[in-house]
Amino acid sequence: MAATRAADARAGAAGRRRSGAAVALDLGYDSVSAFIAMFRRHLGATPTQYLKSLHD
Repeated sequence: MAATRAADARAGAAGRRRSGAAVALDLGYDSVSAFIAMFRRHLGATPTQYLKSLHD
């Protein structure tokens, strides 16, 4: 389930210009910090770092 949420988070972060809070809430996280921790655990970067890497 966490892997699916990570994939959804990656797609949500990359596909639209939305805040991390908006993506976190859409995916059912109670806090942004929990979302960021999951994102980093599964993708090896924070959402901000991940988005920056897409544009480098």
